[in-house]
Amino acid sequence: MRKNLFLTYDPSVDQWGVKLQGRWYRMGCGERFGLKIGRTYVGCRLELDTHWYVELPDNTRFILHPRYAYSVSVEA
Repeated sequence: MRKNLFLTYDPSVDQWGVKLQGRWYRMGCGERFGLKIGRTYVGCRLELDTHWYVELPDNTRFILHPRYAYSVSVEA
């Protein structure tokens, strides 16, 4: 079942994660999820270089901003 959640950053562990049923789950390199762009969820992959970023199917990459929450769709 897919769940629409918010991807948020936790600076204490330097990781991104989602809150599901009151619990925060860390996301690691290579995790795949749908990132909401406009009104559509686009499949992407979370990666870490100097900064955390997502890579879209067409190899477009962009850095995630730690103070922003991203709407994502994950398999739960």
